[in-house]
Amino acid sequence: PYCKIITNDLLGIISHHHVAISDLKPEGARDELAIQLARLASLAVDSPKTGVTPTIPDEAKELIKEKGYPDFMEKTESTSYPSIKLLGELYQLAKAVCFETSEWQNILNYYNKG
Repeated sequence: PYCKIITNDLLGIISHHHVAISDLKPEGARDELAIQLARLASLAVDSPKTGVTPTIPDEAKELIKEKGYPDFMEKTESTSYPSIKLLGELYQLAKAVCFETSEWQNILNYYNKG
């Protein structure tokens, strides 16, 4: 049973899909697909006790395969895109502060844009 639990442990994969779909969809975490993934994550938590292994919807897999993951997830094995949502903006700002030579100018430019 232990080996079956390990091979069927999808919580991390489902959670990553949930974050990516929530970032991709205009409705965010309120999107039906994101809600479905959140429910599947809950099932994955209980999977060792219940024996029920959740299945990631093909729609989620295909959308991520087509669009990639948001840059803040730092998925180096997949394509990524710059996220325009809050987590993406925070990530890009933190990255600018930590890794750019003119950190404060980047912060000022960020807050002075549009």
